[in-house]
Amino acid sequence: MPELSRLLDDYVGAVRTLLTPPGVQNERGGKGPVSAREIESRAEEILRLSDDLTRAERVALADNDPTVRVMASQRLLAKAATELEISAYLNAAGKDEAEGTKFSAQRLDDRSSRTIGQVDEYLNVLAGKPVAKGLQRGAAVPPNLDVARTQLTTVACDACDLIAQRASETGKEAFNGLLGVGLAEIGQAVGTIASAVAGSLGVGEGLSRLYTLCRDFVRKMYDSILALIGDELAKLIGDKVVSWVKEAKDKHLFADWLITAYGVENIKQAVATRIAASSAELSRFSDTNDRLDDLAGHFGRDMELTKKLIKGLGYLKFVPGLGGPEGLLFRGAAYVLVLGWALADGADYLDAGKMDLIDRIPGVAALIGEGIG
Repeated sequence: MPELSRLLDDYVGAVRTLLTPPGVQNERGGKGPVSAREIESRAEEILRLSDDLTRAERVALADNDPTVRVMASQRLLAKAATELEISAYLNAAGKDEAEGTKFSAQRLDDRSSRTIGQVDEYLNVLAGKPVAKGLQRGAAVPPNLDVARTQLTTVACDACDLIAQRASETGKEAFNGLLGVGLAEIGQAVGTIASAVAGSLGVGEGLSRLYTLCRDFVRKMYDSILALIGDELAKLIGDKVVSWVKEAKDKHLFADWLITAYGVENIKQAVATRIAASSAELSRFSDTNDRLDDLAGHFGRDMELTKKLIKGLGYLKFVPGLGGPEGLLFRGAAYVLVLGWALADGADYLDAGKMDLIDRIPGVAALIGEGIG
């Protein structure tokens, strides 16, 4: 399998080639598609790359370096969101074809510009372009231990609150999306996860090639989310989500429930106690402050991408064949997976005991232990 960096470059290039406006030359020398056949050919190239890239990201998620694992998670989120947007692009092109609408340059240009505007951020994530940081790095070393302990305690507790808040906001959006699907019981969606894993999206007989490709990209999106969650958690997440939703009882109480479920106050107390007992060198306190800022920033980026993916899932009801009962269950399963991801990711960044089901990232408590002993 080609190395990850080359796969990412090829994938990003293939997406940009598909979405280049008709007749316009892109940075790779190709011109934008001007017909249904050219759109199909370029979409098929992305599909060929998609599986290899997902497999490579699975390997990156198991890397020894937690930073590599963080970046792999964010790339899979960006990949899933990109594939939803491509699906919508192909769906619109398929509708034009079905209605006999001519593929005019203006129509294709408008559609390409609109879609590339949506995916540009995701492609930057896949390409590894750095995100601008608003925080000042390398803060001054505190003058004494008392000040160092106070500063680090504040930063650590703020990080805990921020992670819980952002996980709650994102989880609630996924919860609302799941309720909006209209399933009588959330448990109905859980059984669909396994069938979706097996690729059950219906055969789509009689669909045009553009519509078939549109559905293929929905499958790839789903595969990206499954890779993000991991095989073991994917087997458990449905039942976990059902249990969590029952505990939360009401979407309006979701934030309070999650704070309690994570044990945020206990984590903050344990962290404060550990900091108070440390007599590490002052420079180690300032370094740990910076690492906690980075940790909170990484999680914030995770949740930004997850929220955009959740918003994109609303499009699924417009995919040919996903409006009926089977499609309803498939859409419910997608929301279940993303809801489970948001809550499990927050637990991972907090080191939240029994809810830490992923265990990929050294969380707040772990960073403090590494930083100041």
